[in-house]
Amino acid sequence: MGRGGRSVRRTLGPEEDVPGRTGRRQRFDRGEIAWSPDQDMVTSVFNLRTGALWSMAWVHKDTGDTATAAQWAVK
Repeated sequence: MGRGGRSVRRTLGPEEDVPGRTGRRQRFDRGEIAWSPDQDMVTSVFNLRTGALWSMAWVHKDTGDTATAAQWAVK
């Protein structure tokens, strides 16, 4: 749930291929999530009332170890 009670998870369409890549993406009303099985990562960007939130997460396919990074940008 986003700020002010607004959802950031309402989908705008089906999951789709990323053109020219092996990745997939899903678009939402206030952003999108993209991932690539070749790179073992997930990225997301959401537009919130006062800024944008970008995040990235990696999962090592052999060990299951994870790492994340996030950045908040104020409008």
